[in-house]
Amino acid sequence: MGFGIAIIICKIMMEGKTMKKEKDDEKIACHVCQKMIPKAAAIHAEGKEYVLHFCNIDCLDYWKAQEKKKKESNTQDK
Repeated sequence: MGFGIAIIICKIMMEGKTMKKEKDDEKIACHVCQKMIPKAAAIHAEGKEYVLHFCNIDCLDYWKAQEKKKKESNTQDK
């Protein structure tokens, strides 16, 4: 392999690592407490048309409990 090709391959590999690092460093807010967390570490709950992100199981459980209360109150109102 020629020296020029080795430099090009190395550059492409480094750009890929930089792009991956930028993606890994992306931060999002927890849906419940608004704490900023790395997107890769978030816990996800998917709905019909959305994805919610949570910083930990406690926030996810809190959200689930609130959703359950909403559904129960909606069925009682009818």
